[in-house]
Parts: sequence; C-alpha cells; structure tokens
Amino acid sequence: MVPPHEFIGLIPTWVAVYFLSASIFFTAGLIVYQRVFRLILIGRRMDRFDRPLARLFGSLPNTLGQKKVLKSVSLRTDLSGIAHFLIFWGFLSYLASYILFIYADSIWDMFSLWVLGEFGLKVFVFYLDLLAVTLLLVLFWGAIRRWLLKPSRLVFDLTQKSEAAIILILIGMLMVLTLATEVFYIIGGGGGPHSDAPIARVIADIIGHYDIANEVALTLQAIFWWLHFGLILAFSLYIPLSKHMHIIASPLSFYFRPFETSGTLDTPEDLMTMESFGAATVKDFLDGYSCAVCGRCTDVCPASISGKVLSPMHIVQNMKGYLIENGPPILSNVGSQSDIPSITEKFIQEEALWDCLTCGACVEVCPVGVEHINSI
Repeated sequence: MVPPHEFIGLIPTWVAVYFLSASIFFTAGLIVYQRVFRLILIGRRMDRFDRPLARLFGSLPNTLGQKKVLKSVSLRTDLSGIAHFLIFWGFLSYLASYILFIYADSIWDMFSLWVLGEFGLKVFVFYLDLLAVTLLLVLFWGAIRRWLLKPSRLVFDLTQKSEAAIILILIGMLMVLTLATEVFYIIGGGGGPHSDAPIARVIADIIGHYDIANEVALTLQAIFWWLHFGLILAFSLYIPLSKHMHIIASPLSFYFRPFETSGTLDTPEDLMTMESFGAATVKDFLDGYSCAVCGRCTDVCPASISGKVLSPMHIVQNMKGYLIENGPPILSNVGSQSDIPSITEKFIQEEALWDCLTCGACVEVCPVGVEHINSI
C-alpha cells in the first residue's frame, strides 16, 4: 500500500500518521493499564521469573507456532485450528507490512524497496495480495461455521456474543480496504512493485473499463488508505476492551506457565501462616484475560458434558468480570479487600466449583494457557 503524499491536502502523511498513532496508542496503553495490569498488580505474587530462556523458548511453539490451536485440528470434524493459524500469521504479516508501508514509507517512500529489494518487495506484495483474499474466504467460512453450523463448543451463550462478529467484520474490512487501496493505485497509473499485485491487478482491469480519471482514482486510493489506517487504530482501542485481549495476555500466560508436572496443583507452602484458606478475594483471581472464549474447555469437561453446572469457560470469564468490578474500588481506597464480597456471592455458583473432577481436560485443551484447575 503506497502512502498518499498528504493528509486532506494540508499535512504531510508522515506527520498525520505519527501524530494519530501516538495519540491512539497512548490511549490504548492507558486502557490496557487501567483495565488489566493495574488490577493484576493487586494479586498475590507468584515466583515465576526463574529460567527466563526456558520460559521464552518454551512458549514459542504455543504462540508463534500455535501448537495447542493446531492440536485440535481434525480433517473430518474441525478445521478451525487451521483457520486461526492463518488469521494469526495474517495478523503478523500485515503488522510487518504496516511497519514498512505505513510508518517507514510515509517518511521515505523508498524505505521498503531499500530493505527488501525490488524482487523481495514484489514477492511480499504478491503474498499480501493473495493473503487478503485467503483471509476473506477464511472469515466467510468462520462466520458460517459459528452462526449456522454451530459445532458443540460454539453453542454456549458466551461463544455467540457479538464480539466474535465485530472482530470478523473488522478484519474483513481491513482486507477489503487493502485490496481497494491497491486497485485504485493501479487504476491511477501507479507503478513499481505495488502495481504487480495479482488480484488487485485483475480487479483494476475490470473497473478500468469505466474510464476513471487518474486523479479520481488516486483520490479514492488516498481515501481507502486513510480508512484502512483509521481501522488499524480502531483495532488498538477495541482489543483491550474485548476478549481479544488474549492477543496480548496469552503469550504472557504461556511465558509464566508453571514448570511442575501436569496435574500438580498450586498449593500453599505453610497453612499455619495463611490469613485465609482457599481463594476468596480479588487478589486470587487473575487468570481471565488470556481466555479467548473458544468453548474448548467446557466442550471437553466431563462435568459439563454430564449436565452439571460447571463450565470452565464461564468460571474463567466470571473471574475476569469479578476482578474488573471489584478491583478499582480497592485501588481507589474506597474499600479494602475484606470489604469485597466473595466471588461465589454473585459471579460463580459454588456448586460449579464442587462439580470439578480436577481431571485437567480443560487445561490440556486450552489454546491460550489458562490454568482453570488452580483457580477452581
């Protein structure tokens, strides 16, 4: 995506890009801090800062490699892991393109060419063009699967909420605007590697029969470019307010994973010196931000399958709701932790906790590293 030279004909593009980015990213950072990290700091400390290299390299298969997401793939019954893998790597690919084509090329329009070379830039543009169409097809299939086919793990109330629709629409709009920007750049007579995008070239040839003037085409290209950029900024504000906070939280969850053998419970070392027994207050419930609300944990839970109250997904989501509601009063000194009601008074049914068999099926299948059993 070649940046236009100016913003509304008055301000150099790079000035508008960096000013808007600084403003929006600062706001998004404040939201993340206020809604997530300052609340997490209320919690009791856990010693999981040891062996940093082992933690880092051990987390890569589940983050960059999407190992646990792909683990559930079945060519006969469930291809959603492949779809998520494509969307995740599409996200990383377009993130790289934004750094090159928006933030670098807006300052010096030859930067991406200098970094990648002419052939490398052509290959990257070709790849992004095909990726946009691929992601649109994946998103269309995902929408049909979630709201029409509805496999068992997607029939729950939480998995049918509007958040999933919003993110699918936003990603789809990004892909459409990407193609539209390239199409009208080509129609406007733009040259270089960006004019070789195969799908955009075909669409441009079709639209080109309507004899659109170069100036009109380049104006449309600028409009679509800025709309695309605005949508990227909107994404950064939406993510910390939605379940898609797991984009940030799940890598941290995998990094700070326990090294103990699977099934080992997090138990206190000295019961004699504990102020209270078990988990009861805000400081004990900090594992909800990683949850992607995918339904996998509840779908494999034997208690849930047998019709009992327990739903690991709802447990984790309600933990987050409990923290968001009761954390701020503590931080603002409105009340102390002893004044905060127990989580079982409003957010989680006590019966659901006693339904748990501690079999670990939920933890094993969770693609984002949530530790359901320890919390329960």
